[in-house]
Amino acid sequence: MYEVCLACLRAAVGLFILLVSACTLPLQASPPPPRFGVNLAGGEGGKMPGSGDYPYGRYGYDYIYPNADEFAYFKSRGFNLVRLPVKWERVQNTLNGPLTPQDIGLIDTVIANAEAQGIQILIDLHNYNSYRILTASGWESHAVSSTGAVTYAHLQDFWGRIASRYVDNPGVFGYDLMNEPGGTLANWQAAAQAAVDTIRSIDTNHWIVVEGVSWAGAQSWTANNATLHIDDPADKLMYSAHSYWDRGYQNYVDNWKFDGLYTSYAQENGSPIMGVECLAPFVDWIVSHGYNGFVGEYGVPGTGSADSDLWNVALDNALAYLQTNGISGTYWTGGPWYGNYQLTCEPSPITGDDRPQMSVLSRYTDSALSPGFNPQADTILKADNIHALNQGSSWVGGIVPDANDIALWDATVGANTVLLGSDQSWGGLAVDAAHSGNVTI
Repeated sequence: MYEVCLACLRAAVGLFILLVSACTLPLQASPPPPRFGVNLAGGEGGKMPGSGDYPYGRYGYDYIYPNADEFAYFKSRGFNLVRLPVKWERVQNTLNGPLTPQDIGLIDTVIANAEAQGIQILIDLHNYNSYRILTASGWESHAVSSTGAVTYAHLQDFWGRIASRYVDNPGVFGYDLMNEPGGTLANWQAAAQAAVDTIRSIDTNHWIVVEGVSWAGAQSWTANNATLHIDDPADKLMYSAHSYWDRGYQNYVDNWKFDGLYTSYAQENGSPIMGVECLAPFVDWIVSHGYNGFVGEYGVPGTGSADSDLWNVALDNALAYLQTNGISGTYWTGGPWYGNYQLTCEPSPITGDDRPQMSVLSRYTDSALSPGFNPQADTILKADNIHALNQGSSWVGGIVPDANDIALWDATVGANTVLLGSDQSWGGLAVDAAHSGNVTI
């Protein structure tokens, strides 16, 4: 069999899936240039109540925001976009009340540190479409709804205050209205529309990101969010999904879990195109509607995983797929307190060695450096698993890939005597005939 390098496998097999998925629908006519960034988490986490007499958590003990050193590091790797998760209750202790001086001041500092590095911030309200009210008997959690303790008007008030504060701030990229909103699509759509209306009465400059319900899952997007639609008079709105690629691992059963808790590559039934497969329902929906798309969370295991090279192939394919379709995204995650987290892409300490995922992520921080794939290009299709790869009879139409194709088959290796994938199938493998440059296998 052929010895196949990981880069070659990504190029050939990944492209096949891209062609199959992307060619079924036209590309968006004029999508914004895709931008790929990173989440810097910590502000959304921690305990409530927190340590000691801190009902909303004690800063530096229960929760944390990114610091200047982190922005310097990510800028050095080419990043210019950061999604910043924040907790509603901390930023606004009382519904319809003022923004909390401590936390909004800390967020101001985060934005200033980011802007000093040429990085923009996407403010992410990481609350799952709920708010916890502190009462004499403890915390009470309430979903955002048309009536009740926490209403659309409360969400409007929060985003109105945020928009008023940052309307002219060039360090802000935009507003992610709610992380993974719970409840029904109808309820969330009404809440999101109300928030958009309020923001646009104040700020027409910044992007607004609207996630879908059911954990914003990309793989189940059409089942749960097919009718999601928000009117934005400024026409600067992105719909956002989240996408994790872990599968069920009991006895290798193909039972998708999508919760971001990965086992080994083999136990997850890993493949180079597992990310593309998960993203495809959301991407197809975005493209078919001519919408702007964003994937706010995705991630693969890095440090501590014996399979990090294999996971990186899946990540590379997924980012190329998004980039091809003009869809932006932010990796989950970095952050100063995520040093032992299997998906983190941030060194620990920040001056330490890069995490394995960075070798892929840094190639997509500037779209000009990574052109992606052209799903509209002519293709050469592998006909069967019988004939040698360097013979015309092996390819549909008898056309053999040459030096101008994405794959140049090395005739010195011999005929088709070994296996590319575990299914022993080469039939249907697609090659981008318009691609310049060689990948030797």
